[in-house]
Amino acid sequence: MTVLCSADCHLMEPPNLWAERLPTAMRDRAMRYEYTDTHRIWWQEGAPFMHEPLGIEGREDGTPITDDIDLRLKELDQDGIWAEMIFGNMGTLILNITDPAFAIESARVYNDYLAEAYGPHGERELPVAIVPVVDLDDAVAEIERVAALGLRSIGLPMSPPSPYFLEDYDRVWSAAEAAGLPVAFHVGTGTGAFGAGMAEAMAAAMATARGQETNATTLGIHLAQPPQLLVGTLVGSGTLARHPGLQALVVEAGAGWL
Repeated sequence: MTVLCSADCHLMEPPNLWAERLPTAMRDRAMRYEYTDTHRIWWQEGAPFMHEPLGIEGREDGTPITDDIDLRLKELDQDGIWAEMIFGNMGTLILNITDPAFAIESARVYNDYLAEAYGPHGERELPVAIVPVVDLDDAVAEIERVAALGLRSIGLPMSPPSPYFLEDYDRVWSAAEAAGLPVAFHVGTGTGAFGAGMAEAMAAAMATARGQETNATTLGIHLAQPPQLLVGTLVGSGTLARHPGLQALVVEAGAGWL
């Protein structure tokens, strides 16, 4: 029997996760989503930023996908998959936040939720904790905190606010290596030159049928260069050589990282 594992699945967070858990002063900026009869509307910083047709991420009967873990496990069995590494649909957007305080508070809310909801299923369900790097002291502390929560990997931005070859990041790599947490870099994340604006561009494309058709053919172009720069940086800077226990994963880039 062949046992398969998935390195890139996604979850749909509870719609008001951040609005209910962030510090009160930040809740009006919280990520959330709501439904119409035809669309899921994503909100960020107090305004809608994407109208997603339900047909794109709905089930065959037309119902919207929700975070039903029992159903996830059932569908894994049906597909012959033992375990899945999971990224948040909104959770990954935390890596695009430039306000350090708002970024880390949003990450803590999300990571706590992952530990609570998926911890009991940790043998098969492997959600990726999100760690913003706009403040590296916060990043190191959050790596240590999520390791203590029992989460088993972390997600860093593919396009960081400053280059990963800088010595400042050595403590981030050391913290991940010491905790035994693989580091996943998901496409479209970050505030660097090749991350900023990508989420907004994709959201705009999803707003019209013509945009959706265009996005299907241009997405590979948008996704190709950031993974190449990332891998080139980690190798060329000697980061992987200095941290032999560090495991890095490039996610949803196809073979673009090659």
